[in-house]
Amino acid sequence: MRKAGNTSMRRLSVLFVALLCAFALIGPSVVPAIAEPAEEEPAGQTEEASTEGEGTAGEETKGEADATSEKAGESSTGDEAAEVTEDEEAELPRTVETETTIAEDESKPNLAEARAACVMDDYGNVLYELNGEVEMDMASITKVMTAMVALDSGVDLDKEFSFVVDDYNEDAQIAGFQDGQSVTLRDLLLVSLIYSGNDAATNVAYAVSGSKEAFVKQMNEKAAQIGMEHTKFANPHGLKEKGHHSCALDLCKMGRYALEHYPFIRNAVRTRSIDVMLGEALITLYSTDDLMEYYDPLRGIKTGTEATGHSFLGSARRDQVTLYSCVLCCDSGQGRFDDTETLLEWGFSLYDQRALANTAWVVRSVAWRDGFWLRCPVSPTRTMSGGQFRGKGIDYKVVTLKPNAMTGGQSAYGSTVWSQEGRTLGSTSYRTGQPTSQMPAWNAFVAPLFGDEA
Repeated sequence: MRKAGNTSMRRLSVLFVALLCAFALIGPSVVPAIAEPAEEEPAGQTEEASTEGEGTAGEETKGEADATSEKAGESSTGDEAAEVTEDEEAELPRTVETETTIAEDESKPNLAEARAACVMDDYGNVLYELNGEVEMDMASITKVMTAMVALDSGVDLDKEFSFVVDDYNEDAQIAGFQDGQSVTLRDLLLVSLIYSGNDAATNVAYAVSGSKEAFVKQMNEKAAQIGMEHTKFANPHGLKEKGHHSCALDLCKMGRYALEHYPFIRNAVRTRSIDVMLGEALITLYSTDDLMEYYDPLRGIKTGTEATGHSFLGSARRDQVTLYSCVLCCDSGQGRFDDTETLLEWGFSLYDQRALANTAWVVRSVAWRDGFWLRCPVSPTRTMSGGQFRGKGIDYKVVTLKPNAMTGGQSAYGSTVWSQEGRTLGSTSYRTGQPTSQMPAWNAFVAPLFGDEA
C-alpha cells in the first residue's frame, strides 16, 4: 500500500511540475487581471483636463485648416477647412467659434443665415460679434476699399480715361463699358459702389495706379493703416481669388472709417441709381442695395455676393445713435438684408431714448433788464431726444452767454450739449421769452435737463 501511495504522489508531482512549465511558456496574459478600484479624481480636475485636450486639438485643426485654405485660395477655419482642396469650394464654419455680446442681460440678435456678424457703435465699441475674426470671402464689399484708395490718390474725379475690357467669369457683375470708351474716374467709382460693376472697379485701379498689382498694394497698406488685422486684398473688385479675404470685425472698421472720412462714399452708397453712357447709349444702373428701399435708418453701404454666400456691410442712424454692421456668407440675398435689419434693430434696442429738450419747457428764469419786478423765461429752441446707452451716465455742458446778467425778451441766452462717453447725444440753444411777473426765480441748469422718457 505504501508503494502504491508513493507512485501516486510521484505522478501528481510530475503533473504539477508540467502545469508550472506550461504556465511559464504561455505567459501571464491568459490569467484574468484583478481589477483594482480606480482612484476618483475631483470633477473640476477632470473637466479641466478635458478642456485642455480639446484646446490642443483645436489648435492642431486650425493649423491644418490654414495650410489647406492657403492652397485653396481662401482663408477658413474649422474642421471643414481641413478637407478643402483646390478643386473644392471651402466649407464655411456653421459652428460658433466666438460669440460675444455687450448687453447686460446677455441677449443676442436672432440671426437666421449669417455665418459671421458684427455690430459696433460709432466709437468702435463692439456690441455683438459672431465669428467676428473668422476670415471669409468679402466679395464686392471690397469696392469700399477700392474707392478709399482712389480718393486718397488725389486724381481728378472728372479726368477721363480710356476704358480697358478684361475677362471675367460668366456670372460676374459687369456694367458693360466698351473697350476704349472715354469714362471719368467719378463714373467708374459711382458704378463700382452703386451697381457693383467689377469692370468699373478694375478700371479704377488702372486709372489711379496703372496696374492692378500696384493698386492692390495700396489697398493692403490702407487696410493696415485702419487696423484691419485679418484682411488681405488680392484684387480691386472682390471676385474670388487666392489670398483675398476679410472678417466681419475688420469690415465694420472699414465701413465706419469710410463713412466718417469720405463724403463721396457716404453720398454714393445712399444713391438708388445712376445714369451712365455705355457706348452710345445712356443706361440707368440700379443699386444692389435693396435694403434702403424699406429700412429708413439705413445709411448704406455695400453688398457682396460670392459662391460662398451673400454678404452686406451696413450702417444706420437713429436718435443720434450711429451703428455699423456686417453679415457674411448668408444663404440668400434677402437673408443678408433680413439679418442686417435684425442686427441693427438689436443694437438700437440697447439704447434708451431720453427726452433732452422741449420748446415747452422753462429751464430757467432771469431778471428783465428794463424792470427788476419782471422775469424772462428761458426755453430750448428745439425739441429733441437722444439715445442713452443703457446703464451709462450722461454728461452735459452748459454755456451761458452773459452769466448773472439781466436780459431782454426774445434774446439768445446759451446752449447745452449732452454726451455719453464722448459720443454726442444732442444739443440745443436757448432763448428768453417775454417778461412776466408770474415766473419763479429758479435755475434748472444745475441739474441734467432730461425730462421724461420719449
